[in-house]
Amino acid sequence: MKLTGRQRIHLGALALAAGAFGADRAFFSPPVAHAKPPAATHVTPSAKKPAARAPAEELVDLSALCGRLKLAAANSSATEAGDGFQASRAWVERANPHGRTSTLTAAEQFRKRHRLLAVMSGQQAAWVIVDGKTLGIGQAVGGFRLIEVRERSAVFEAQEVHVELQLSK
Repeated sequence: MKLTGRQRIHLGALALAAGAFGADRAFFSPPVAHAKPPAATHVTPSAKKPAARAPAEELVDLSALCGRLKLAAANSSATEAGDGFQASRAWVERANPHGRTSTLTAAEQFRKRHRLLAVMSGQQAAWVIVDGKTLGIGQAVGGFRLIEVRERSAVFEAQEVHVELQLSK
């Protein structure tokens, strides 16, 4: 079988790549480090009263998923949270140390968070741009549905609460 010039070039490039890969693995790779498995940890049902000596059946290997889940289940703070995406009370208290609560209504919060950028109206339809998102009548943003488009404003509604966003001057 005779190779064409193009096939020789491809074969040469392949041989060069294989040689570079071999040299990289042989001379330029960092030494392989072998990690020790984590030590077994004693799991107690209550953090208040640790046992003096742990029986063999209570030792949990933390490298196994089952062991880590048992350790998390034994931790009372992990079982308190009903919602995994809810912020911890400690974080909320740290963010709001004086216990002040916001008195803004949903309408005021909506007005504060969203900005009306443009109003477009025609014979058939009307559109607005809020925070860079184009909305038509009936579409919603931030839990409020667009119900009316005026010359320089847009009216939104949620749970019978109306909010009017004005175009900035």
